[in-house]
Amino acid sequence: MPTIPGYNFEFVPTPLASGGVALFIDDKNGYRILEKASNGTFQALWVEISFVKKKNIICGVVYRQHNSPERFQKYFEETIEKFVALDKQICVLGDFNIDLLKAQSSNYSHDFLLTLQSCYPIPTVDKPTRVRSTSATLIDNIFVNIPERRWSVGTYIPISAIISHNFASYPQLYINQRKIGKCVIFQNSLLVPS
Repeated sequence: MPTIPGYNFEFVPTPLASGGVALFIDDKNGYRILEKASNGTFQALWVEISFVKKKNIICGVVYRQHNSPERFQKYFEETIEKFVALDKQICVLGDFNIDLLKAQSSNYSHDFLLTLQSCYPIPTVDKPTRVRSTSATLIDNIFVNIPERRWSVGTYIPISAIISHNFASYPQLYINQRKIGKCVIFQNSLLVPS
């Protein structure tokens, strides 16, 4: 089990050879686990993080395997609706393996975007996150439901997603941009609003 001094570690393992999700949470912040889900289709971890003098944030870390997009879509839609109904700030990070650049040509991408639009989380990443010589995809993202807030670089406690399929077999989220191991920094960061 990986450790970072000053951080609590929560994770959801995968029943498969690869996948799973993890979250490192600054131990200065209180938190409670809202939900852990793991099956052959996806892994998800949802926590409510408490801040002093700031509104709590529900943070979800999600990894969708390359199979059963219908099963994931049903779960994601029900879960995001449940948490949006709590009238809390929400941040969802992950490797969704649903290419948002193909929303016009893929039913799965289109349906996923419709779910997000109906519940108000907006994507913060709008450029490809996986680029190869012959293709580019936008399958990793950070979604937030706080569009009316101004996000500024340098605001206290950035939440940075770090995806590492080589480190203990699961994507990880680090709070305050500390990292360990050989990790690839996600294409964007979510900053707590000022």
